[in-house]
Amino acid sequence: MFAMGSMSGVMLPVMILSIGYLILRQALQVIILLARGGDTNAVVLRH
Repeated sequence: MFAMGSMSGVMLPVMILSIGYLILRQALQVIILLARGGDTNAVVLRH
């Protein structure tokens, strides 16, 4: 039982970190597209 408890204690932060990383990566891509400006704005909105 102790091994299971410590395992879930490790998995939860790992899942949160990986999900947060994916969200950050998506946000960075959008920011980079917006920073380039111009026609990319229409492309971002269309998706």
